[in-house]
Amino acid sequence: MSDVELVVAALAAGASAGVTATASTAVQDAYAGLKKLLRPWVRGEARAALNADEREPLVLQAQLGEELQVSGAAEDDEVVAAAQRLLLLADPELAARYGVAGSSISVVAGDQSRVFTGPADARAMGDGLAVGQVGGDVTVGRDGERRGPSGPGR
Repeated sequence: MSDVELVVAALAAGASAGVTATASTAVQDAYAGLKKLLRPWVRGEARAALNADEREPLVLQAQLGEELQVSGAAEDDEVVAAAQRLLLLADPELAARYGVAGSSISVVAGDQSRVFTGPADARAMGDGLAVGQVGGDVTVGRDGERRGPSGPGR
């Protein structure tokens, strides 16, 4: 599938998820971020379509597809990465059909938990390591082994 189709699918998934009461902040932020990245690339009717929050992929393809291709937006690494991230967050099954694979890192600290789905959420280094600060008891990793704070004097 082409990058134009990927961007269109991500926009449709983001618009659909964004209108639900259960849409996560991450989905809403990723959708807004992709639209912001695309605005300088599109103009005219395509810009109006982007602003309209269309949820039907075929309609979006008709309204935006050619502009995404002609402008070069669909070939921009940052745009493609943002579309992949949004699709992973909004519709993981559809993302898999587009060949978009992702991994996640779960962090639980006290009553708070968060799933980081990629470098936009947490800096990923090496094989599944995240850089950041979390206080208190922490569960990190795929095995779910509970680990407490570590460091000098602990």
